[in-house]
Amino acid sequence: MKKNNLILLFCFFLIVCLLTAGGRVASSDENGFFLEVQSLVEQQTLAIPEGIINNGVYGKDGRYYLGGGIGFSLVALPFYIIGKLAIAILPIPDAYHIFILKGAFSLTNQFLTALLAVMFFMYARSFNYSTRLAFFLTAALIFSTNIFPYAKSAMREPLLTLSLLGIFFFLRQFELNRKISFLHAAGFCFALLIHTKLVFIVLLPVIAIYFSHTVNGPYLPWRSNWPKNLLSIMWNQTNSKFYFAMYLWLLVAFGGMALYNFVQFGNIFSSGYTEKGQPFTNPLWVGVYGLLFSSGKSFFLYAPVTVLTFVSFRNFAKEHRIEACVFVSIFLIMLIVHAKFFSWAGDGSWGPRYLIPLLPFCVVIAGKRLQNSLEQRRNFSKLAAIALFLLGIGIQTGGTSVYLGSYLRWIGEYPFTTNFSDPEFLYKSHFIPNYSPVTGHWKLLFVSLQKHADGEIGPLSVTSDRQRIPLSENDQAKLPYLIDYWFMYAYYGGARPLWIIVAAAAGLVLTAFLGWRTCRKFCNPY
Repeated sequence: MKKNNLILLFCFFLIVCLLTAGGRVASSDENGFFLEVQSLVEQQTLAIPEGIINNGVYGKDGRYYLGGGIGFSLVALPFYIIGKLAIAILPIPDAYHIFILKGAFSLTNQFLTALLAVMFFMYARSFNYSTRLAFFLTAALIFSTNIFPYAKSAMREPLLTLSLLGIFFFLRQFELNRKISFLHAAGFCFALLIHTKLVFIVLLPVIAIYFSHTVNGPYLPWRSNWPKNLLSIMWNQTNSKFYFAMYLWLLVAFGGMALYNFVQFGNIFSSGYTEKGQPFTNPLWVGVYGLLFSSGKSFFLYAPVTVLTFVSFRNFAKEHRIEACVFVSIFLIMLIVHAKFFSWAGDGSWGPRYLIPLLPFCVVIAGKRLQNSLEQRRNFSKLAAIALFLLGIGIQTGGTSVYLGSYLRWIGEYPFTTNFSDPEFLYKSHFIPNYSPVTGHWKLLFVSLQKHADGEIGPLSVTSDRQRIPLSENDQAKLPYLIDYWFMYAYYGGARPLWIIVAAAAGLVLTAFLGWRTCRKFCNPY
């Protein structure tokens, strides 16, 4: 694939993500990451101010830390600096500085999602999928799963998804090309994954087995002579330079995390999460049911295209047995670990956010069924895939138009009245179909549009005396009815409507142009 075509692909997905961006930082996690980046730039420390969020912990020096990993904050650092430059250059009122900084910071995931699209496209092509099919799968992954709403957030999920996919993408590239640079790229992705969220260490055995497979050739360690095969996962004299690369990045990953923990908490085994008691206390069957089948958090409900994974898996496994075993192992490990987590639903968030990193692997498996349908000219599977794709787009449109916290306020489930361990915590939005965010966001969107049309929602009064929600008390009551797009926030902030219309129209024209060019390049039969 030519580099210019990949750049075009990146630009197309980037402009769509930018056009639908929110430019805001709202949840506790988002504010925590923002405060950590702000502290790094302004005060050269990881300590954050107290009293703004409640999901941090106190370090060995008595100061307040976010903990858990610094990967996302390091990636977001340049975008915060862009916001600082904008404030220094442009005549922006002081009360709006915090909005500019948060808006620039929130751009991080738009760029990461565009990178994810390019990487996934190349990954799909490595399984001999046609250019047209790989592009369709990429569009399905980005636009019709709950990755899309997270592209406008300041959460870690796009980076976690990119890092996890990057490990297996570069290992597969190494298997096909035998260039050690791909091993270093895979090692970097692993280090970034661990430094972003340490819980992914549970996938290390699966990653190690797949690494050994790509370096030494196919085998299964539980077959005959299994002690030797298991030992070869740890070392192989013939391919020693490749194993040195692996151990180098393991040292970077775990050595860096140990240093990070020691600096903050005085103990290499204290991550910030270990100070919060026993987090894996949720009944397993409750978490599994909620993550797979509930009306408010089902993995398949928020990513309808993954239904094709079931009908495609057998054919995919026939050609790619090792990858199929690896993907199933990752899915089961991630499902069980997060089903046991006390906050299994990842609230408040759109869909089952802890399972989002699994989506690329499910979608790439789903492509096998579509590839066979294209080759055998079977229309039913193609129509089913298109229907699931369009259904997913409809679901994600609701997710991007209304902020989830607004919906929880609207149905009376926020502020929280119970804690995470209570079986009735967010019971309506989790388990009652009438209150499922999938349909509820659309209901709230129509209510919000009506309030805008009636003149009840307009420009807001911005104050500078609150760091997290710098709005007057009266305007905070209007928050559930705000439409979650940057051009609407510009309107709420008092920008001239004409300039907003011109900017939005320019974005639409550029999106249409890049979409047309991209479809011409990628939507061909070969």
